[in-house]
Amino acid sequence: MAKALKNTFALVKFIFKTERIILPLYLISMAAFLIGLWPVFDEMIASASNMEVLIETMRNPAMISMMGPVFVEDTYTTGSMYANYMTVFSAIMVAIWNILFMVKHTRQNEEQGRSELVRSLPVGRYANEAASLIIAFLVNLVLGLLMIIGFKVLSPDASLNSIVNLSLSIVAFGFLFAVMTLLFAQLSNTARIASSLSFLTLLIFYLLRATGDVSKEFFSLISPLGLITRTETFVNDYYWPLLILAFEIIVILILAIFLLSRRDLDSGLLKERPGRRGISPFIKGVPSFTLKLLAGQLVIWALVLLTFSAMYGSTLGDLEGYINSSEIVKQMLVVNSDFSLTEQFVGLLVLIMSMIATIPVINFVKRIFTEERHFLSEEILNQPVSRYTYFASFILVSVLAAIGYQALVATGFWLVGRQVMEDLPDLEVFMVACFNYLPAILVTLGLAIFLIGCQPRLSWLAYLYLGYSFMVIYIGRMFDLPEFMEKLTPFGLLPNYPIDKLDYGMLGILMGIFLLLTYLGLKFYRHRDLNS
Repeated sequence: MAKALKNTFALVKFIFKTERIILPLYLISMAAFLIGLWPVFDEMIASASNMEVLIETMRNPAMISMMGPVFVEDTYTTGSMYANYMTVFSAIMVAIWNILFMVKHTRQNEEQGRSELVRSLPVGRYANEAASLIIAFLVNLVLGLLMIIGFKVLSPDASLNSIVNLSLSIVAFGFLFAVMTLLFAQLSNTARIASSLSFLTLLIFYLLRATGDVSKEFFSLISPLGLITRTETFVNDYYWPLLILAFEIIVILILAIFLLSRRDLDSGLLKERPGRRGISPFIKGVPSFTLKLLAGQLVIWALVLLTFSAMYGSTLGDLEGYINSSEIVKQMLVVNSDFSLTEQFVGLLVLIMSMIATIPVINFVKRIFTEERHFLSEEILNQPVSRYTYFASFILVSVLAAIGYQALVATGFWLVGRQVMEDLPDLEVFMVACFNYLPAILVTLGLAIFLIGCQPRLSWLAYLYLGYSFMVIYIGRMFDLPEFMEKLTPFGLLPNYPIDKLDYGMLGILMGIFLLLTYLGLKFYRHRDLNS
């Protein structure tokens, strides 16, 4: 084993050097986000006019399915409220980083030939995987320590044991997915399949927890995400779920090492299904080929968005009691006595879902860069196909996906909402509210198109801009940030329909910006070299 791990720590130093900007940036931003929300819940407690209504609202099956079970009896503390609202979603965010990091430094390195170069040096067979796992462990450990220190500084009276319990729950779940992604990297042939399996598992764990928390607890207990809610942080502070989580990590790690020893470099243990001997009769050109390429992701994201919009729609039944229970919740809405609380809340829910729907839209257009990095674009462009046509096919699929997803979100809200509310607004209100944010989605997509055209390695800035939009609009309303910060995002420039009237002038301006960015992106893509 010593030979198989030779020079592991040399690789640890090398990976730290290559990630010297990303890792500190992740730690600072994630810790600031998680710690920075603590005062928000402190303010919610202070401004709560009726704590019993707030707690009863959280015991609604729809709220439980989204956030987890409520373990307090009659009153929240800042810690117990934070744990109830944030444990599940914080753990998911940390898990997502672990998935992306492990895929990048295992399967993706193999695809791009980096692992072969490393293996040609005097390093052990398992050194790269061990080094990646060590860094993932250290990053999660540092994040946990930052959370403990930050929470304790903000709330000196809070129980240190409870803070440690909360922080350990979140980072332990994240590290579980680092190990699980390592396992999937041994099974799959490509980085895309490895990451897809990891994200699919994360979604399954979330749905199992949601089902178990509402009905059969057994499903929650077999889901690691359900386990970490059973720590009952700031109420009972149980540690047995974390011991089970540690056992699962060890078992999965042993299995991953076993599978690693059984496979060759740049191959997976699960053999790919043989492709068709001939091209599908439905593929008549580049656009239909691109649609076929993205079909699986289109369907998966449609199911994800439909699920989340239906879950949000199911909360509308207890909406008024929830909003009236806390001033900080009211602050997130544009209060207008001419409209019902439901109509005012529709705008916020649609805004959140529109920003979530922007993620896959950017993913679809970025697929062209993935094809380019794997030298697959050359196979298409060596045929009588123009670069404009090739790039435009990805743009077209992304735009159609944005339109379809907004219609799907509106339908999901309305279909489920009408089951829990009698005076729910018409479907037309939801449709207009969703399509009101379509230009904002397209502007963010346009930024990704522009970056792919001129500097594809910086295309991740489109995600960063979307993250900024979410922070200043959703979180910013809690902290009462300056209004101009919202206006720096396309989502902040649009009216809050149905409270505000549609601003056709702004809609036209944003569409113009999208078309300009798309034109420039196509122009730059036409003139730049591939893989540059």
